[in-house]
Amino acid sequence: MKVTTSEIHKNDFSAMGFYGAMNYSVKQIREAIGFYKNLRKVNTSIFGDIHALSLLSVHSNNFDIPIIQKEAEEWKEILLKYFERIQKKIPEEIRKDFKQNLSKDLETIISKAKDYPEYRWKEKYYEREITLTIKNEELKDRYEKLAEEIYKGKLGNALHNYIHDCLEKLDNGGQEKVINSDATDNQKSIIFNPTYFKSNNTEFTYLLNDFNFFLNKAELENEVEINAYDIEKSINLFLADNDKSLIKHLRFDTESSLLSVQSDEIEHLITLNEYLLKIATDINLKMKYLTIGM
Repeated sequence: MKVTTSEIHKNDFSAMGFYGAMNYSVKQIREAIGFYKNLRKVNTSIFGDIHALSLLSVHSNNFDIPIIQKEAEEWKEILLKYFERIQKKIPEEIRKDFKQNLSKDLETIISKAKDYPEYRWKEKYYEREITLTIKNEELKDRYEKLAEEIYKGKLGNALHNYIHDCLEKLDNGGQEKVINSDATDNQKSIIFNPTYFKSNNTEFTYLLNDFNFFLNKAELENEVEINAYDIEKSINLFLADNDKSLIKHLRFDTESSLLSVQSDEIEHLITLNEYLLKIATDINLKMKYLTIGM
């Protein structure tokens, strides 16, 4: 890991923290926006997230920005219509400025948004988080032990699967719903979500910190450990056989929990990402190039 720019939010982990803040604002807006379609009472909570996202987006570098153009335009339509419904409840002396500030923030967000294909964002659009509070550490340890014994996995995964089962039951009028194994596998799909950003005027960075996409179902169930060094080794072996010319354009700065690669051209990192996806999804390539924990 190294410092590559004086912009404090654009260095490796700091860039991940910055985009994490943007993702949080997007998540908050996604979870709230539906309530504003028909709301007639004054509720300004969503405007804080809109303003925060607007400020953050101004300082983003436009690489892998988590704002979707189509979605942001929908936010604008819903919120401006909402303003029209409640404007008489806003003091007249601030009403005009309120609308101008709201419109400005929405336009800023839209101007920074990306026209991503649906497969890159649609799944996250429907994600919702549930916060579970456990009374004490002793009870938490007990639940984690039960999850290991009964579900052969971590507590978070056990709760995730249990909630999915409950939702299936609700959707089926309270009855157990029989679903095939393929559908179950799809529900428990793993996201491959790297980050690109511009480190400075002459360098781009590629970051990946979740490697479960490279594991098959059995490996996930047995909690096989995989780290960034495994991924770096595999891609270097792959490049040596398939694209030696790309090696000289990549600079690795990997730690066990973070694959970090720099290049002078963003296209080289996009090509790197394509090769990583090939290794992850082609069983023959994975067997040949990916050795885990060696």
